[in-house]
Amino acid sequence: MQPMIRQRITDAATRVLIRDGLDRWTVEAVATEAGCAKGLVHYHHGTKAKLLAEVAQQMSRSRMDQRRSALTHSGASSLDALWAMLEGNVSSGKTAAWLSLLGDLGGATERLGPSDDELGEFTERAARALALPALPLAKGRALHAALDGFEMALATQSDTEAVHEAYHTLWLVMISV
Repeated sequence: MQPMIRQRITDAATRVLIRDGLDRWTVEAVATEAGCAKGLVHYHHGTKAKLLAEVAQQMSRSRMDQRRSALTHSGASSLDALWAMLEGNVSSGKTAAWLSLLGDLGGATERLGPSDDELGEFTERAARALALPALPLAKGRALHAALDGFEMALATQSDTEAVHEAYHTLWLVMISV
């Protein structure tokens, strides 16, 4: 029963972060969202910082899962799915929540990047989706970072058309190199 309550609290903390932002995020709001006593939040997660770190790890895994899932399509469909995922994260508030966590966690963010195994799978899926030869892990890392950059540009109200054009330019370079 306890793991279910712990996950329910983590999920509630994520929803509160996305909905209210980090500045208005409180343990009390998380407890209300989770339908439990505030003391249970502390019992299962210790401190606010530990709960936010767990939320950040969960969001990191989810972001990579979304990217790998988008790459199950082939050709332009996979690129369209990735772009739609980036726009969806921005419009839902997930990107703003993610960026606020990165700023709040400071030096602890190195643990939030994808593992080499996750990057390897992402890289393999990208190559397969676009009918490319195997790509080195370094290119997968660069692609992942580029997607972060496009998402950040969309979140900061950059010219969407210009960001979309840059996104397609990146893929054209990937295909031609």
